[in-house]
Formats: sequence, C-alpha cells, structure tokens
Amino acid sequence: MPGTYAVVENDVVTNLVIWDGKSEWSPETGTAVLVNGACGIGWSYDGKSFIAPVSKPEIVTHPEEQAS
Repeated sequence: MPGTYAVVENDVVTNLVIWDGKSEWSPETGTAVLVNGACGIGWSYDGKSFIAPVSKPEIVTHPEEQAS
C-alpha cells in the first residue's frame, strides 16, 4: 500500500519513508509501520499508536541566563 512508513526500532521511530507500495523495499533494520496521522522521528510506537515525545522545560539556574 503506498504511503508514508515509519521505521521503528526498539519502539522508537528512527526514520520516515515514502514508499510507492509497488517496488520491493524493507528497512535494513527495524520494522516498517504505515503512518495514518501525525508521526515524526523520535516518537514512540506502542504497537498501535505513535506518541510524540514530551518536551522538557528549560531550567534556568542563573538569573542572567533568563531572556529579557
């Protein structure tokens, strides 16, 4: 089936590939999973859904580092 495929290794998306669904292709490592929705490199995959990484807040240790 043509579309965008996520290459998943150890439950993490390591690459995105647009495949025509006709030519022979498989990732060198990991598993190809058809993407139906939002997905990006670094996202997690739980076997059913892609999960965006949680962004960590920036911690400012010195007041002079704060943006004015």
